[in-house]
Amino acid sequence: LKLPSHMAKKTIQKKKNQNKVSSFIEFIKKERTKFLIGVCLAFFGAYILLGEISFFVTGAADQSKVVNKYFLDLISQKQQISNWTGVTGAFIAEKLINQWFGIFSLLIPVYLILMGLKLMRVMNISAIRTFLLLAFAMIWGSITSSFFLSRIFPDSHIIWGGAHGQY
Repeated sequence: LKLPSHMAKKTIQKKKNQNKVSSFIEFIKKERTKFLIGVCLAFFGAYILLGEISFFVTGAADQSKVVNKYFLDLISQKQQISNWTGVTGAFIAEKLINQWFGIFSLLIPVYLILMGLKLMRVMNISAIRTFLLLAFAMIWGSITSSFFLSRIFPDSHIIWGGAHGQY
């Protein structure tokens, strides 16, 4: 039994696609690849964490330059940004802290760092359990900090509970 030529071509194409997918999966499963992804994830998390910490110190000076702007506009304008991590860090910190979950947005880069350390096999933690714990803390911490800290520091450049806590 011989297949028609167009069906044979489809079968060959499927096998090629399956080979590409399986080779990509094998590449991702390699120990060296996991380690490198873990290093990148941990450094990215540390970069965001440093930008958020800097936001508490320099955010008031950068706020008028960053608020209601697109990231590409900020890069093209080449403004002086006081944030320790530059324009990128100031933009990400403004989004995470004032427009997302307030000061509890610090848990997002902490999670990235922990997952990077897990991929590097430095720590052996459950990714799902850690995510659920930190998400619970972030959601309720945002609401709580908005309730208390917004009353204590009403004129701050920081929205303590972020947009989530405010609403």
